[in-house]
Amino acid sequence: MSTTCEFVISSGEAAVAFVDLSGFTALTEVHGDHLAAETAETFAQLVRDVLSPEDRLVKTIGDAVLLTSPTRLSAVQLVQRIVTVAEGVTWLPMLRAGVSYGPVAFTSTDVYGATVNVAARVAATAEPGQLLLTGSPPDFAERAGLHFASLGSAELKNIAHPVQIFSAVLDEHGHRAHVDPVCRMHITAQSIATAVIYRGRYHRFCSLTCGKQFMEQPHEFVRAVGHVAAAP
Repeated sequence: MSTTCEFVISSGEAAVAFVDLSGFTALTEVHGDHLAAETAETFAQLVRDVLSPEDRLVKTIGDAVLLTSPTRLSAVQLVQRIVTVAEGVTWLPMLRAGVSYGPVAFTSTDVYGATVNVAARVAATAEPGQLLLTGSPPDFAERAGLHFASLGSAELKNIAHPVQIFSAVLDEHGHRAHVDPVCRMHITAQSIATAVIYRGRYHRFCSLTCGKQFMEQPHEFVRAVGHVAAAP
């Protein structure tokens, strides 16, 4: 087999980031395909709006975006810009992200390599509002304004060697405490349709439909979302 490929236009090292909408499947189930499509397209457009000249939106994959950037720091800063803008769209679900740095091969329309696979794997394990970063301990945490905690070494599916993972919280404003536990939309004081207290916790909903579904099996939704706000 040839080690060259006519489709590869460049290769080298880059940071690869996957960012997706946490709970997008739940949103689709509750609110339907049309709102799901609008949500995904809105997300993709806001990503395009915050790209720097060095960043690249490689492609959208449903509710996720695949991005590249020259360094881990620039990739993290890109993710931060995306989160900041997304927080201004009150109904978007929360974001989660995975970033990895290493060798990649670029074609005119895509990017390939183990680095891409690692970024995808860690992004899939991230919690809402969480950024997972692989590699050596980040020496740029202060410049990024983030605190990274080591999660140790992890074995990822179909990845030959364990990878070191560091975690940072992207949800600086506590948006995770204001997520509809049924459809996973972000809820603000202006967008609350109804709210209930369940086992001492205060749950906000975007619609009466979500509130009704929650009350039919509250324990399932509380377990799925993993976090709710204490009653005010």
